[in-house]
Amino acid sequence: GYFARTNNFITGLINPAFSTMTIGANGVKTYINIPYANVYGAEASALLRPGKFIIVSSLRYTGANDNMGNAMPLIAPLKNINSARYQGSDFFVQFESEAALKQERYSSKAGEDATSGFHLLHVRAGFHFNIRKTGVDVQAGMENMLDKKYHEHTDWGNISRPGRNVYVQLQYSF
Repeated sequence: GYFARTNNFITGLINPAFSTMTIGANGVKTYINIPYANVYGAEASALLRPGKFIIVSSLRYTGANDNMGNAMPLIAPLKNINSARYQGSDFFVQFESEAALKQERYSSKAGEDATSGFHLLHVRAGFHFNIRKTGVDVQAGMENMLDKKYHEHTDWGNISRPGRNVYVQLQYSF
């Protein structure tokens, strides 16, 4: 767990006296100095290695308040990431689950709104071999396998993250 108090904190708030110059903008921010802000939270991780499997789970929560008890901007909700990996001698296969709760503590004064929770599934695999005493790794994966439309609370303007994403990576070590 952790707690931090920052004195003379500078934060950006929407100033309703200014008109926006961009269509669809939430407003224009001005930066002010507040007496203090408190940031608190907790993180926990677990790692298990049964045989050729590696199982990792992490949980993270952060909260923050200004000197008046209002929610601070750009604070993500509770998030959990779990992965299970089978590690062979020359290859691996890994499945991941990534989930975040709905964020209901947000700073409307900074132009934020509530964000929905989400749950994503990812898969990754890799293979290692040698060519003339040089290592070659080929990795491939699919992120957001179910093509879920989502965005993180910290994404500006609620712009969605990429949908299903497939990648291939080749690494040549010499």
